[in-house]
Amino acid sequence: PEGLGWEDQELLWVVGNAALEMLEAEIGLDYAQHCLRLDPLFTNALILKGMCLSQLERWAHAAGALRKAAQQLTTPSLELLQAWTTAALKSTADIDLGEIYALLARHYPDHEMDQKLLERLGLEPLKGH
Repeated sequence: PEGLGWEDQELLWVVGNAALEMLEAEIGLDYAQHCLRLDPLFTNALILKGMCLSQLERWAHAAGALRKAAQQLTTPSLELLQAWTTAALKSTADIDLGEIYALLARHYPDHEMDQKLLERLGLEPLKGH
């Protein structure tokens, strides 16, 4: 019905997140896509899209959406970078893990990085971590 805000990207994003939380990733993805048709640069919708795609195990597309969201933020959250790392590591596509590493090192230097990420980059974990 008209007037209920179904063209409001914030409302669509909230409904999409609720769907994702109820393990309805396809529905959440539909809402994320609708948000992005209204505003292709809506960072929260990109994150929602990436999380839905991750739940659907569509890793390469998830990594792409999460990468785009992280690039739009001055300081991407640790959770976003971890979700991107997971998607990138599980993807069979050739994904630049160095970009993720650089963001983690810059914004979260004291965080213990995922061992698999370090191994794929050919790096050794710091002693004591």
